[in-house]
Amino acid sequence: MAIKKASDFIKAPAEARPMKQAFKTGEVKAFTLRMDAELHQRLKIKAAEEGRTMTDILDELARGYLDGKTS
Repeated sequence: MAIKKASDFIKAPAEARPMKQAFKTGEVKAFTLRMDAELHQRLKIKAAEEGRTMTDILDELARGYLDGKTS
C-alpha cells in the first residue's frame, strides 16, 4: 500500500471525506507539535507562497530526515 501525503486528502472533493476516512482506517495519525512562533509564521508564509499545506511540507521534511537525506 502506497503512503499518501496530506495533500492527497485535502485536494479531494469535500463530499468524499477522505481525511476522515483515513483517520478511521489508521492511514493518517494526528499529533500535537509545539514550535517557535516565528518558525511557525515562516512555515505558514512559505506554504502559502508554494500553494502547499504546512502538513505537506513537514511530511516531506520528516520523510527526508528519516530516509537520511540532508537539506
